[in-house]
Amino acid sequence: MIRREDFKRSLIVIAALVLLAVASLGASAEPTTIYMVAETTESHFRAQQAVADMFHATHPDIQIEFVHLTSLVNQMLTMVAGDVPLDIGYMDPWVAVEWGRQGLLEDLAPYLERDPQLVADIPQPFFDLTTVEGKVYGLPMDAQAGTIMYNIDAYNESGVAVPSANWTYEDLKENARRLTKHAPDGEIVRHGFRIPTGRNWVPAIWAFGGDLLDSWTNPTRFTGNSDATINALSYYNDMVNLDAVQDWDSHRALGTTPQFLEQNVAMLQTNTFAFATVYGYTDFQWDVLPLPAGPAGRAGFINAHQRFLFSGSKHKAEAWEVMRFFATEEARIQRVRTSGSMPVHLSIIRDEWLNLPGVPSRHLLLDDLPTARSPWPVTGNIWNSFARDAEAVIWGRQPVSTAIENMEQLATAAIREYREGHGLQ
Repeated sequence: MIRREDFKRSLIVIAALVLLAVASLGASAEPTTIYMVAETTESHFRAQQAVADMFHATHPDIQIEFVHLTSLVNQMLTMVAGDVPLDIGYMDPWVAVEWGRQGLLEDLAPYLERDPQLVADIPQPFFDLTTVEGKVYGLPMDAQAGTIMYNIDAYNESGVAVPSANWTYEDLKENARRLTKHAPDGEIVRHGFRIPTGRNWVPAIWAFGGDLLDSWTNPTRFTGNSDATINALSYYNDMVNLDAVQDWDSHRALGTTPQFLEQNVAMLQTNTFAFATVYGYTDFQWDVLPLPAGPAGRAGFINAHQRFLFSGSKHKAEAWEVMRFFATEEARIQRVRTSGSMPVHLSIIRDEWLNLPGVPSRHLLLDDLPTARSPWPVTGNIWNSFARDAEAVIWGRQPVSTAIENMEQLATAAIREYREGHGLQ
């Protein structure tokens, strides 16, 4: 018969053994690895690594492993298709919208509903970039606010008064004409402006009162057959005809920012993402202005790379914890201080970004954020259906009436094909 004292001693020994076993398991358990796509811009990856180091210091149970890719879209898709571990990616809004509709990305709305303070002071337009029918497919990373960079020395040399924040597209055209510099033999050695590249010509259409689609996240029809759109495209063609901008060959000879740094152009339309490559540049004085106003007022222009969570992740809770940490105030502040990029949180813009050295007029870019728009959520086929003809008008290679007719036909077909292919009404 087992004595009570022996039974108690046995229970104590068993309890001790259980505690030792649990402790042993805890000590030997490996942290969960979250595979996160590394940013391709050097300064931004340094910031990403710095935030990851902060995360690891407080989350020993989760290890972030960076995945370095050279072709983001293609290689992310290849990894997902091949069931290669990939938890968190990033790219432009159109990727998040397209992949979200295909079911490749997690809807982040339920996560954000549980943690609303995380994104409380981010302007709504940044979420509109990847929100479709109530589903949120991306978290905005850095703000890319549209701006005109201008060479102060060129203005002073030409005797042209630096415009105010309330300038117009007519002011831009006239300044570009007067800032264009000729050599004694008549050759142009500096143009006043550079025709906007990428999608940066779209804000002029908005400022003239037009648009190209009824919705940039959920388009159902082409809306560019209007006098306002025609006038905006013709405006840029007028600048080409005035020789206030580079010809096509000169335009293509160098990238957008190098044209400005080489002083081939006195003004450049870009966004705040480009600031990182120009910080500390001292060959000439430069500053920024908001985009000009048109007949319909001023239209703010934004973009933002989106960080997203793959729906095939095997560790969604841990992956969200990583994404959540990267969106916290301390992480955003670290990112601004390391990379100089413009954050999306208004409080951090005010307390950190505006206090960075250089670019004295950067505060002028904030007023348009609450109402800014973006052409970046649409997928490539829809964009290409009107972009080529629009650029042909700008460069004088096609009459505007013919171009608008082509744009409407091609865009209507592309939208129909897209919606049918995604089972949309």
